Amino acid sequence: IKQSLGFRIDTVFRRRQEEKREEIFCPPLVTLDDSIISALEWLIRMTTDACMDSRNFDSWSFRNTSISVNDSIARFLRDLFAYLDANVVHRLILVYFSRFVSKEGKHWQDKHSKIGLRCSWEVSKLRLTAVTTFVRFLDFVKINKPLMDTWGDWSLRPPTRTNRHLFSDAIEELQSLGMSSFADIDPARKEMVVIPEWKSHWLVELVTDICLSATGHLEQNIQNRAAALLYELFWTSSVYGKVRGSSTVVASLYLSFIPKLLGHVTYISSLHPKSQLRKDMLPCFVFVLQGAPFGLLRALWRNLCKSMEGKAASGHYGGINNVSGGDTSSKDNEKKNGYCDSSEGSPDDSAHAPCILELCGLLNLSLSTFEYEGSETNINASARDLLTQWHSEYLLSPENDKHKSPRYAKQKPNATYSSTSSRKWHSHDAATVIISTCRNIVREYVSMLQVSSKQKSNRNTNGPIASFSESPVSSTRGRKKLPSKKGIKDSIRFSYEDKVVFLRAISSVYLNCLSLRQSDVVLIKTLIASTEIVKVFGIELFLTSLGETLQHWMRVILFHCGARRAKVRVEALDFLALILRLQWDCFGSFTRVRIPLLATMTEVMQRLVATAAARYYRKQKQEKINIQYLSNVKAEASLTPLWRTLTRLHDGSASNNAAFKSALQLLANKMKTLYKSYIAAHALAIVNRNNENPSPRECSADESTFETTRVVMESAEFSKKILGYSQFSAEGKHMVTHNEVVEDAFLAAANVFAATELPLHRVAWLRKLADFHSSRGRNAEEAACRLQIHKTLKRAADLYESLWNSKPFWPWASDASDGVNLSDDGMTGIDDDLLNAERDFEGSKLDTSMHGEANESFRRIFYRVANSVRMRTGDWDVGGTKTLFYGVTFASEYTTVASWIALREIETEMVEEAEHAGQLYLTAGIVESSRYCWGLATQFYSNMFNYARLAYCYRQLANVVASQVPTIDTSNQLELSSPLGRFYRVYFHGGAAHELMGKEFVYRAPVKVKLEEFCRNIKQVLRSILHEKTDIELVLDDGRTQESSKKKNTRRQLGAVQRESMTIKVTPLKPLLSLVQCPRGSAEWFYQQTELEDVTVPAEHSVESMRVGNVRNDRNGVGNKRFRPFSSMASNMHSFGRPTATHKTIRSLNRRSSAAVGGEEIGVCKFSFTQPRDRLRGSRDLLKASSGDVSEKSLRVTELLVSESMPNCVSRQPVAVENRSVFNQSPLEAGVEAVCSWCAVLFRTAVATNGLAVIGDRADQGIGTAALRVISECIHRSRVKEIGLAMLALKTPENAAMSLYEKLSEDEATLNRVKLAKAIVIFMELLHVLIGRNRDILLGVNESRKRRDASSTGSISGRGGVHFGIPPSPGLSFFNEGYNRTFDDYGTLDGGASRTSTMDRTDKAMAIQRELQLSFIKITKALHPVILSAIRSKTPKWMRLCCQDNYFSTGAYKQTRIAIGEELLFFGNPGPSDSSSCHGSQGVLDETNESLEIPRSILKSRDIEHESFAGSETSRAPSVASSRGSRSANSTI
Repeated sequence: IKQSLGFRIDTVFRRRQEEKREEIFCPPLVTLDDSIISALEWLIRMTTDACMDSRNFDSWSFRNTSISVNDSIARFLRDLFAYLDANVVHRLILVYFSRFVSKEGKHWQDKHSKIGLRCSWEVSKLRLTAVTTFVRFLDFVKINKPLMDTWGDWSLRPPTRTNRHLFSDAIEELQSLGMSSFADIDPARKEMVVIPEWKSHWLVELVTDICLSATGHLEQNIQNRAAALLYELFWTSSVYGKVRGSSTVVASLYLSFIPKLLGHVTYISSLHPKSQLRKDMLPCFVFVLQGAPFGLLRALWRNLCKSMEGKAASGHYGGINNVSGGDTSSKDNEKKNGYCDSSEGSPDDSAHAPCILELCGLLNLSLSTFEYEGSETNINASARDLLTQWHSEYLLSPENDKHKSPRYAKQKPNATYSSTSSRKWHSHDAATVIISTCRNIVREYVSMLQVSSKQKSNRNTNGPIASFSESPVSSTRGRKKLPSKKGIKDSIRFSYEDKVVFLRAISSVYLNCLSLRQSDVVLIKTLIASTEIVKVFGIELFLTSLGETLQHWMRVILFHCGARRAKVRVEALDFLALILRLQWDCFGSFTRVRIPLLATMTEVMQRLVATAAARYYRKQKQEKINIQYLSNVKAEASLTPLWRTLTRLHDGSASNNAAFKSALQLLANKMKTLYKSYIAAHALAIVNRNNENPSPRECSADESTFETTRVVMESAEFSKKILGYSQFSAEGKHMVTHNEVVEDAFLAAANVFAATELPLHRVAWLRKLADFHSSRGRNAEEAACRLQIHKTLKRAADLYESLWNSKPFWPWASDASDGVNLSDDGMTGIDDDLLNAERDFEGSKLDTSMHGEANESFRRIFYRVANSVRMRTGDWDVGGTKTLFYGVTFASEYTTVASWIALREIETEMVEEAEHAGQLYLTAGIVESSRYCWGLATQFYSNMFNYARLAYCYRQLANVVASQVPTIDTSNQLELSSPLGRFYRVYFHGGAAHELMGKEFVYRAPVKVKLEEFCRNIKQVLRSILHEKTDIELVLDDGRTQESSKKKNTRRQLGAVQRESMTIKVTPLKPLLSLVQCPRGSAEWFYQQTELEDVTVPAEHSVESMRVGNVRNDRNGVGNKRFRPFSSMASNMHSFGRPTATHKTIRSLNRRSSAAVGGEEIGVCKFSFTQPRDRLRGSRDLLKASSGDVSEKSLRVTELLVSESMPNCVSRQPVAVENRSVFNQSPLEAGVEAVCSWCAVLFRTAVATNGLAVIGDRADQGIGTAALRVISECIHRSRVKEIGLAMLALKTPENAAMSLYEKLSEDEATLNRVKLAKAIVIFMELLHVLIGRNRDILLGVNESRKRRDASSTGSISGRGGVHFGIPPSPGLSFFNEGYNRTFDDYGTLDGGASRTSTMDRTDKAMAIQRELQLSFIKITKALHPVILSAIRSKTPKWMRLCCQDNYFSTGAYKQTRIAIGEELLFFGNPGPSDSSSCHGSQGVLDETNESLEIPRSILKSRDIEHESFAGSETSRAPSVASSRGSRSANSTI
């Protein structure tokens, strides 16, 4: 047929040429008559139907024949364009393709053939083969005759208000050229297809419709083939346009492809971002966006925006069904104002029509598909197929490192060729086009907004929206002449919800782009575009549209604020600063932005460090060196850009609003605090890993080391403050951290978050700090952290419904989103083992592991994963989509965020923390705070009616007793320990101190840590922080003589200048408890007892005269003021009045109402230390006054005040200069304090022995070895005897006239001597009680041993062994529970080893008791005369009896009743006798009153029988008898 047509055309051509005698180089196209055309149409129908016959696919030969015939028909129709007119060929081609969608075929059945082929699938392949023939036609563009060629040059001009209607009409004309009736799939065949007339773009529309329809086919090969045909068509057309210089005209052919593709968005979203189908189809979409005329695109955007009216009310948009709209309250306001959307009444009419929202979703899909996939050098062996695919799709070029190679370096002959550069540019160009398209959509949308006059003052129209409403080339006069119909046609009437949804769709594109791996240029463009929408729509509409996804914006903005490129950081910071400024102008605070900003900052830092770590490991692997973990300095270097950004945020504001600048600086400081805290957490993880697995570290000073050091110098260099130079050591020794800096950093990070805003973030940092204290055995500090967690969770539980909760960012919460996928070279080159190691290091060591419930809250901050939150059911919609607008956010995140921790979980954690704090306080020896914490738990369980847990808490509360014998430090004259611990003042000075220069801190240490050990720890830490050759001099400022370690008169060695030294002065401090928190038995409490007025003073000095003479000299010694005792204890409390009633005992003085939960949280915030006023001649020894007069104020007392009571969450606190106060003191006043401090030690010792007996945890003989050691130290090394003899004697010093300082008046001196005498009496009474108690216990043990020796060797009592319990001597019957133990409790009876060891311990204890008795009698003999001279008739009578050597052997001590003994948990039954016998009695007490008892509340339930307070199993009478019978052993002790 072609030969026949060709011959006829050639004949006609030659005949015409001969007639006209013209030289025609090419014969013209001809037309055929109707008969020939009809014949050709019939022939095409017949042959096409024959090819599609279902019987052809029953055998392979017929199938191959049908394929050949179909190819022949397609080539025949293509070749007809060379002979016939395009209109004729147009009809024949449409006839051919109509047979694929028509049912006129006789033998068409959609079935499976005999050879297993699906007939409809084979027919689809035949049609795609024909389409391929036309796609590869060279004159494809020419035969479509683009309409743009007929429009003239107006289509290339910028659209204005005068010609914009032309573009709108052109878009309507282009959309009417569709050929969708020829693109249906095979099962949907029609009875008859009408062949349309010829029109422009007919073949383009036909091909694109057929290929788009085939991309949704069930068979994957057909899908990929159709998508590949589209990609080939657009690629060849773009090349044709570039060659001919008509790219815009060519792109206008495919403008209708965009609306067609919008109908396939749901299906495309169900595919993988890197699937071949999406990689073929979406570049076609981007090609149209890039090359189509700008005016046509703007007209298309206007149509799509017009189609969006009412979509927000329908709730069907963004790929999600039943999406809740924006602010529903605005809808009611609009109705009140008389505004209602016209399309709101019938939303179903255009519910399925494509609109601008679907276009935004398509842009999001394109961004994820075009994302850069990484460098080829990181492809492992398992991804060779991907490498082959890249090589077949992209151009190859040499891959060089531009930073290392010179600019004009010669190319190496063996250079590696890869597609890395091509794919980078491919991703960059596509993302640039997408962002530019979004910006143009926003501008076109804003220009169409028509705001009614009633809403001009509303928030919906605020902002510079009007600036985009008019074109730059248009004028006001021109706008007035426009027809009103066209203005109405081009305008839109959006409701407030529609505006919110539109802005939400645009912002989702920007957020998606910022979260992907893009070039710096694209990121900058996106940030600029984001700034535009904030400026155009206003901050209120912007924040409303974002909803709770604002936290995701804060994540990506902060991440880019820490980018390595300065341009990206600047744009990100400008965007953040704009949001903050507009937020302040609109609402007057940063609350809406500040909370998500602070909540996500730690997560951002974690991602930045993980990115740097992956890059660091990849570099080591490429260089084939030993893999080493990322050091803390390198981690800080990776965060240095973020630090510089925060500094610029803090200092770079040019606003004149002082309130705004202050709030902005406060926000920046909080972010810097979190920055330092993360560095501290990272350093702590490195130290823990190094200490667990010490291994040599390579510390070669290569180029990267110097580069890292240079970068870190631009930041705070916080890593050096924690690890110092020890992190650069190549030795595999344990690394030492500056623990106090870590504590301060963690606590500061916790204080950034309030209990009412972000309580769980605060709890996470507090738990981190508590775990750090737990690793070092700091029980008190850990308990304080646990208690703070309890208080935070309690407030969070009260405000549970109103708490803000964070959500994970989906791109960062996936399995592969540990930060490595944001690197420049990708993550494909890293081994899985290395990635797992980094995850373990950055995760579990920082409490961010995905396993373990204890670290769950901290993991939610550092490493957000999908299973750490509760997703809503609506987030997982059908149709293959999970996110709104196919971006990175869920639909529910825009409105509300579900809490990821339930109220019950909060309450459970709250009470568990209180119980844990109670146990830790008890371990630390702080009983009152422990009782307070357990009381919190009991109160909660009682309110919840949880009686099982309530009973458990009461059982634990019953064991909350003081059971720790104090550890004393006799190196200082004053015993400065307390149940709260030991406190030291540390003062730094010297050139090497740097930021510590001149600073003063108060440290808290456990009671067992003495001064020397504390100084060694301080020196060890600072030696690791400072340079190894730095001299550190320790000055122990406790009164001892210490030679300086510096060498005097030494010549400086040649060479470099010697490093400056550092001097650390450590001073023991005395804690000063306040009056409200003054516990029973403390030094302050004993000082109160010395101020009681029941003591008779010498006759020449009456009490009235002393009260009148209470005049205090000023600090300079000039003038007299009203007197008050110059004592640090007296300055910290008011004086108590002595009760007038004689029956008032010492115990009744300290009764005060306690909290409802029981106990109280005690602490101390005031401290003091004593120094001589003249350091050259003076001495801190209380007995060595410079002039010999103890009433001379030769001592200087310095009081320090810290901000928080200690113990608290940190072990040190700074002391401000204004929190220091200094006054002078005499040795006499200091002597009173010294004796009171030793009284407190003895009191705590006595209480601890009682507690050990209550809990039954004492194995030593008597009251215990530790308690006896304390008694011995108090007698021999406390110097109480010397103080009494030196200060109570009324003698005038020889050089009294030569005193340099002011003195106490005679009345003041007399009053202080009385106090000293009373303090010494209390001190002796406490010694008497402890020594007598120990004697009674040993006598009982000795009696039991005698009974055991008298019995047979093999006889064992009915309880399983021989008992050596305590005989029920007076006041000690409750000890039987602790000492009713058999020999089986301590060992076996074979060999008698246990019995012998018990006898040895008893003999040794008796020998010690004998020495203590003799020493006590000796000190009593020495002090009794001076005490008698001071307090006269109120001197205890037992002291006179104790001066006899046989005081203990005769049993006279048992007839003495000590009043202070009642304070030690002993309560007697004095009966009706007068209370004047509290200090002693001449006669023997009655047996019923001789036995002292203890409260029931501290006894175990099995010990209380028949209202008896006795703890032994025997009755009282035998107990007393056995006690008296034990006196026969007096000769032994």
